[in-house]
Amino acid sequence: MRRAGFLKAAVAVTGFTAFFAASVCLAATPLTISFVDVGHGNATLFYQPGSCAMLVDAGPAEQGENLRELLEKYKIKTLDYMVVTSPAPEYYFGLNIILSDVTIKELSDNGDPGRDGFDEYRQLQERIPYSVVAAGDSWQCGDVKVNVLNPPVEIAESPDRRSRSLALMISFGRFRMLMMNDLAGRGERELLARDHDLQAMVLTIGNHGAADGTSSQLLARVRPRMAVASVGRDRRLLLPAESVVSRIKGANIHLYTTRQSGTISLKVQPDGSARLARQ
Repeated sequence: MRRAGFLKAAVAVTGFTAFFAASVCLAATPLTISFVDVGHGNATLFYQPGSCAMLVDAGPAEQGENLRELLEKYKIKTLDYMVVTSPAPEYYFGLNIILSDVTIKELSDNGDPGRDGFDEYRQLQERIPYSVVAAGDSWQCGDVKVNVLNPPVEIAESPDRRSRSLALMISFGRFRMLMMNDLAGRGERELLARDHDLQAMVLTIGNHGAADGTSSQLLARVRPRMAVASVGRDRRLLLPAESVVSRIKGANIHLYTTRQSGTISLKVQPDGSARLARQ
């Protein structure tokens, strides 16, 4: 898949006190990035009215109603792209809740069949354009460009499932966001060993903030101003790990979690300004 800005961007955080700067080119319409509160799972919606509606992961089935409500809020009936970054149930079983409400034009994942797939997902792979993506693939959705950084093709058969999670660099003009998704531990170390430009304003931290991820080395390479963790309310899971929180705060990075804030939206304007606010 091969799909495909110069103003200073000031990011005002509604309800928060952080401000950021970046350079972006003019885009036709604003982009809203919503980190959906799906509990212990991942779901991120990218919406540029009239140009792009893309969902990266769909969360677990038990939180699918939150995702459905967000799609209804924006009156989204068609997703241009649906990307599943990991075969873990908390990353895509929410699709089972929204499939009756939306049409998906194109589906991509890492090719891992997973252990707990459901029939509707396999049927979806068969009836719409479907592709397996890996490092080096890219596509464009409106003014949003997606570059796949992980997994490299050569580890497609690795027994370490998490190391095969998709890692994505999202660009909107020169606004950049690195999505680590389920990547942590070995997979994160291997990503750092490759020659990628990882610098981004926003980092979504891998594997819900597990202790073996979001290393100091990653933070130094990315140099984000803001980090987002999608975590559930079950504190027995101890996520994000205290060591991860300490590393993030020690690097003077603002950390936001869906457990504390609920669904969070980052709206990037055509002039480059952006506002982060709770739904």
